[in-house]
Parts: sequence; C-alpha cells; structure tokens
Amino acid sequence: MIKRTTILKSGYPTAGAGGLVSIRPRRFLRYAGTIAPPVLVLVVVLALWQWVVKKPELPPPSAILASLGTNRAGIWASWQITVWQEALRGYLAGCVLGILVGIVCSRFDWVRRGLLPYAVLSNSVPIIAISPILVFWFGYDWPSKAAIVLVITFFPMLLNTATGLTSYSPLARELLTSYAASSWTIFRRLQLPTALPMIFNGLKICSTLSVIGATVAEYFSSQGTGLGTQINDGAQVAQWDLVWACVLVASVTGILFYAVLMILERLFTFWHVSYRTSD
Repeated sequence: MIKRTTILKSGYPTAGAGGLVSIRPRRFLRYAGTIAPPVLVLVVVLALWQWVVKKPELPPPSAILASLGTNRAGIWASWQITVWQEALRGYLAGCVLGILVGIVCSRFDWVRRGLLPYAVLSNSVPIIAISPILVFWFGYDWPSKAAIVLVITFFPMLLNTATGLTSYSPLARELLTSYAASSWTIFRRLQLPTALPMIFNGLKICSTLSVIGATVAEYFSSQGTGLGTQINDGAQVAQWDLVWACVLVASVTGILFYAVLMILERLFTFWHVSYRTSD
C-alpha cells in the first residue's frame, strides 16, 4: 500500500496528514528566535534608561509616556499636519514622479545616463542644507515642507525604478520578441514584474525619508504646529519630556508606514524568491 503524502508549500512531501502539523512548531520557534533578540535588547535599554540614566535632557520613558498622555491633543494636531499635509503629499508626489521618470529612463538609454548620476549624488546632499531654500521659495506653510519631501524622495524612487526596470534577463526579452510581443506586452509581462521588488524597496526607503524630511523642514518655519515645530519649541524651553514624546510619535509613524508597505509588498510580490522558505 502506498502511504499518502502531503505536499507542503516548500515543495517537499511529508508523510501523512500530520506533516502540516509537525511543521508549525518549527515555524513558531524560528519566528520566536527572530523576534526575541531585538525585544530583549529593547527591554534592557528601556530598563537602563529608566533607572540608570539621570540626565534632564534625557527624561525616563515613564516621563515621556506621561507627557504623551498629557499633551495628546496638541501632539495629535501636530501629527496630522506633519503626516497628512506634508509628509504624505510630498511622498506621493515624489514617488509617482520618480516612477514615471524611471520608466522614461528605462525606455531611453541617454536619459538614464544623464539622470542617474545625479540620483546617486543626491544622497550626499543633507536635508538641512536644502530646507531653508525651499521654505524661502514656497513659503512657511505646508507646501514648502511637501516640496522638501518631494525632493528627498524623488531621486531614490527614480534610481530604484530605473534599476528594476532594466534588470530583466535579456534572454527572456529575446524570447518575447521572437513571439512578436509588443513593447507594452514586454513591459507588462517582463519588466514590471521584475522591477516590483526594487520599486517596493524604493517605496519603503522613501516612507521613512518622508517623515524625517517633513519633521526637519519644520525646524526652519516660524509658523505652523507640526511635530518638528513642537520639538524645536520644546527644546528651546527645556521641555524635554514633550520633545521626546514628539520624537517617539514621529518614529512610530515611520515604522508603521514602513510596515504597511512591507505588507503590500508581500501581497504583490508573493512569488519572489525571497519569500520562499524551506522548513
């Protein structure tokens, strides 16, 4: 009699229906082994910060959380300005523009050779250097901060898109060409699926840059009530618990933004080799 086997997602057969059950403890242990070390480090750092560090400009986590609760209305209003009005608008504009120009670069080699060196060099330009200029150009309201976010997200998105769209296999393109595939079919069936991991990589990089850019840009504005403005004003009057509360909110926002894009990446690129696991 032939024993029934169960084929797992990894492609390997496991005898009996219990194969699917036996694999779960190992997956749990693997995930626990991945999550436990950073959680343990975080707990140790917070404990040392709470009971060992005695600096007025570095208040304990308990004081930061207390300030977060006390000033939650003002911080929430500042968060809406920084994230919704400035970071998100600049992020969407910069990423969309970067993707469109990246498509043009993948189509025309002379455009790619002309623009990509500047995309690489843009990483060496500090945000703090261009922020005052753009604030002077676009005014002290949210458009200037969104413009700063657009600038710092455009070039990384352009570089990742152009690189992804040109990283396909030449043999695969020749095969599609031999079947008389049009340029649109080649782009849709070959270039775009190949480029999706790189495009999502650019989106994730720009997600954190957008929050950082919007927050830093607010340092140079005498108007507004964003997170950066509250951090700057709180530091001037030594309200360090409020300063760190705003920093915590900005950091958590960037992490959540990144996590959402990771979920979307998994949904759209589930077929990629990086998601294949062998147990």
